[in-house]
Amino acid sequence: MNTLKNFTHKFGLTIVLFIGFCLVGCKSDGVGVTEQLGDKPQGNFQFSHYHSLGSVNTGVLSIETVKVLMKDIQLNVANSSNTHNFKVGPVVIVQTPNNSSRLIYIGHEIIPEGTYDKIHFKIHKPGGNETPPDPEFAEGNSRYSIIVKGTYDNESFVYKYDKSAVQMLTFPNNLIVTSTLTNVTLNIRSFLWFYDENHSYMNPMNPNNKQKIDRNIKENIRGNFRVFQDNDGNGEPD
Repeated sequence: MNTLKNFTHKFGLTIVLFIGFCLVGCKSDGVGVTEQLGDKPQGNFQFSHYHSLGSVNTGVLSIETVKVLMKDIQLNVANSSNTHNFKVGPVVIVQTPNNSSRLIYIGHEIIPEGTYDKIHFKIHKPGGNETPPDPEFAEGNSRYSIIVKGTYDNESFVYKYDKSAVQMLTFPNNLIVTSTLTNVTLNIRSFLWFYDENHSYMNPMNPNNKQKIDRNIKENIRGNFRVFQDNDGNGEPD
């Protein structure tokens, strides 16, 4: 049986996002799509994502693609209830081997200079009349906010999470935004979603595991996301 510690050291599966805000890929209906920008993003805040997929498998469980639907990203002004609301329409954060280990810009904006202490966002399950930016988030009358694809014992699976979650994360140190470009990194450790209390991998295709996996996702969203300033873009706090 593998341990969580060994798996984390050897097979770290993360989604790393650089949150800058105002979505360049916003359509007129508010739906956002990922768009790669040039080498010099404009503004003093940007939104992009980066991850390093690597060899993420255990011989039992292999995660190949993770999609997360996000919206309504905001910065909270320090020591107040004021927020800078970007009103971002749904955007899909995608992790695959094809876009691993490179920065993918999504959007950028000039935001008010000042000090911010928290970030708010929503893991978004589309409404019944809403057309998601990726058709995989809708299946008949069902809607989903997270989709994971991979294999378990060499058998392909697609796991879909059908709940929304509003998240508020506190920066370890207040974020000071100036006229120069600022990156904020959000780190999601998605491999934890498929670990049980004994540090064994659960079969995503077994209906008996769905409640545990859904609970892991919910708890991971609430407690295992990290957010920090990362101006050098290396996925670690500055």
